[in-house]
Order: sequence, then C-alpha cells, then structure tokens
Amino acid sequence: MRGRKGDSYDGAFRVPALVRWSGKIKAGQVSDQIWAFWDFLPTAAELAGTQLKTKTDGISILPTLLGQPGKQKQHEFLYWEFGKNQAVRMKNWFAHRKNGGRVELYDLLRDPQQKKDLAAEHAKTAARALQIMQQEHTPSEVWPSPGESNEQYQLRLKKLGVNSYPVNIDG
Repeated sequence: MRGRKGDSYDGAFRVPALVRWSGKIKAGQVSDQIWAFWDFLPTAAELAGTQLKTKTDGISILPTLLGQPGKQKQHEFLYWEFGKNQAVRMKNWFAHRKNGGRVELYDLLRDPQQKKDLAAEHAKTAARALQIMQQEHTPSEVWPSPGESNEQYQLRLKKLGVNSYPVNIDG
C-alpha cells in the first residue's frame, strides 16, 4: 500500500482489527468489511442495546462481527483529513487531494500501490470525491484548511475573534 501512519494515502488508514468474543464471534473469521474508528461507538451502542442520542458518521459493524454480512450496512464513503490533505474512500476508489490541490483517483483493487492516477479517465468519480471533500470539510479554529495559507488562516482566526495559534503542522 502507498502511505504509512502519519500520511494521507490509503496505506495510512489500513489497520487490521482483531476481535474476540467466545461463543459469539466465530474463531478464524476474516472479513474485508471497510470500516473506520467512528464505527466503534455505534457498534458498542448496539451491543449495549441502546440508541445513540446524537448522529454520528459511524455505522454498527456488529453484523460483520457476528458473521452476518448480508445484514451489514455499508458506508457510501469514508472521509479523512490529515494536515491539509484530504482523502475519500468509495468502495474500491480512493481519492486524495494534497493541500487543496487537484484530486488524484486510484482503483485500490487494481492498483493498491496507488501508482496510476485515474482522475482524468474517471472524471465523474473524481468530481464526486471532490464534492465529498468540500461537503465534509469543517473549518477548524485549530487547524488550517486544505489550500489555506498561513496568512489566510490567521486572518480567518482574527475574524472569528480567536487568538492566533502557531501553525501546528508541517509542510
């Protein structure tokens, strides 16, 4: 995989999960279910038999854990930001955008190393990824936004009446 921890390519987000629940989860079970940490809370709530009082981006992966893949809801997409970079996973597609630049698009099934950018050949998919990046990004008082210069960030903070912060990311 391309990327590593502390990065924003797909390899940074690939972390295996190990779960043990004797009598409930079949030993040796392997799943290719795509999920993220924000799915933990809905899963724990379902296990506890309670409803979450606030909406989250997560879904319960309990059906997958119990070996019931046909009952498993799926994410339309997963979205990440790291530093000023953005990433979106949509099924086998992985889109990456460095610091507000153009969207790169990779087919993870055919190209797990993310060597061939397919954004030009799959313009509609790349455009959908960009739309997700724009809709999911929430400006922060602590982090500069993708594509935002340090000067723009400091000006935004000033307009919000927030004391200036030192830039806390590299690059």
